[in-house]
Amino acid sequence: VNQIQDDEDGERRDESDIDDDDTDRIICHHEEEPDDEHLADGDYIQEGECELCERHMKLTRHHLIPKDTWGRIRPRFLNASPHYLSGDFETASEIMSIGRLPPSLSSLHLASPLSIKIFLGNYISKICRPCHSMVHRIFDNVELAEQYNTIDKLLVDARVHNFCKWANKQKPGKQKIGHRHQRSSQI
Repeated sequence: VNQIQDDEDGERRDESDIDDDDTDRIICHHEEEPDDEHLADGDYIQEGECELCERHMKLTRHHLIPKDTWGRIRPRFLNASPHYLSGDFETASEIMSIGRLPPSLSSLHLASPLSIKIFLGNYISKICRPCHSMVHRIFDNVELAEQYNTIDKLLVDARVHNFCKWANKQKPGKQKIGHRHQRSSQI
C-alpha cells in the first residue's frame, strides 16, 4: 500500500512519485524537528525556571502521572469518561482516584484511549534535575500518580517544600545552561 503525502506545493502524491532527493529532504526535515513525545522522562528539554525551586536552569520533563502507572490510570479515565462528559465531576474524580481533577483536563481528553494517552504524555511539569531526582527519591510512582500529581500538591509536602526552599538559595551549578568548567592554565 502506497502512502500518500503532501508535497511542498500542497499537492497530494503517493510514495511511488517520491524520488531519492525527496526522501533525503523528508528524512532531514524530520530530524530537524524532534518529536518531544520520544524524549525520555528526565532528559533536558530546555532552559527556564524550575517549577519547584524557581531557579533558572536546564529543565527536565516530569510526568505528573508517571508513565509506568498509565496502565493502571488509563482504565480509570475511560471508566470516568461518561460521568465527566455528563458533568458529574465528583463521580469522575472518585473513579479516577487521583484527587482533584487536573484543571487542564477536558472532555476531548476523555474521548478515546489515544486521547487519554496524549493527555497523560503532555501532563508534565518542567523541573530541574536536582528537584526531579528528589521527587522520585521521596515518592514512589503510584503516590505521585494518585496523591502528588500537581506542582501545588508536591509543594504541600514538607520534605519537598524544605528541599525547594534550600535549593532556591543554591547556585545553579552544573545544571545551568551554557555552564562549562574551564581550567585556567598556570604559566
